[in-house]
Amino acid sequence: MGLIEGKRAIIVTTRGGAHKGGTTDHVVPYLTTVLGFIGITQVETVYAEALNMVPDAAEAGISQAKLAIDAITL
Repeated sequence: MGLIEGKRAIIVTTRGGAHKGGTTDHVVPYLTTVLGFIGITQVETVYAEALNMVPDAAEAGISQAKLAIDAITL
């Protein structure tokens, strides 16, 4: 149990490719572990992925990220 309790974190990650939930997603699991170590266990993640792929994929990635941000309640 860490020293910071009752707080939450929002991870916003941008990527050129698509790694969400895959074996190549090292950022989110690492940050979730570090945050949990200091006591922050309520973690939400916003992904903006496929930004360096074809234009349609990049636009879809940005749109999904905006929807995820809009869904977050502060």
